[in-house]
Amino acid sequence: MITVLCIAVCAAALISALVFGSSAVLCIIVALAAAALWVLRRFIFKNSKIMNAAVPVIGIALLVVCLFIPTRATDYGFDDYSKTYSDYFDAMTDEDDEEAEEIRGKIAEKYGETDAVRYLEALRALHKGDVEGANEILRSFENIRTINYYSLRELLIGAQAEKDEDITGRLRSLYEEALGYNPEWVYALKNLGIIYFDDNKYEKADYYLTKAYVCDGGEDGEIAYYLGASMYEQGRIDQAFEMFEAAADAGVNDEIGGYIAWYCSQALMEGDE
Repeated sequence: MITVLCIAVCAAALISALVFGSSAVLCIIVALAAAALWVLRRFIFKNSKIMNAAVPVIGIALLVVCLFIPTRATDYGFDDYSKTYSDYFDAMTDEDDEEAEEIRGKIAEKYGETDAVRYLEALRALHKGDVEGANEILRSFENIRTINYYSLRELLIGAQAEKDEDITGRLRSLYEEALGYNPEWVYALKNLGIIYFDDNKYEKADYYLTKAYVCDGGEDGEIAYYLGASMYEQGRIDQAFEMFEAAADAGVNDEIGGYIAWYCSQALMEGDE
């Protein structure tokens, strides 16, 4: 039992460091403490009743510590991390360049030049109409598989599109690529499903919209509507109206409400034939 517990602590420390980016030094200390605990219990205090009682408590405490080792991005605490980025975003929105640059310097000093900082800088550049500057920031991303990266690429597609240019194909490719790395990104699932629905590819629309509906938990009425519409177009009428009802419960705008009413009238007309 003690051996299993100590192995679990070492494994948790390793996962914390490699997967969650936690402080490597603290993770090593915790792992070494677990190893030392095992040695003490196994060879030095083998018959000590006090040690027998204390080891499980210490082992569980070390396991809990693994859950709270701060990550590199939040060594100053999650609240500080969130507030600093919020302050930067507010300064950017208010077009207070001096304050935004000051806060950006603080962020870089505390957390380093992260992709999160780059993302906000790119948004700031786009807000000021500096498309090329935003493009340059995009090219400097360290991790090109994140939602922030693909969200920025989406904005740049819109910003760089020529007047009357059909960008649907480019967006479809972007969402499909993004979902390869972020398969539960509801925004991309929803938009990709709508693109396929508008292209009359209802089976594909059904696939992506079903995933979006599940990942979202059924809270987005627009997803429910498009899923219901794609089901209707495939002849799955009963399922379609279940989705229309779910859409109404979740809340939809007047335009989509009109579309649902149209499908209802269509079903009545087809039923009378």
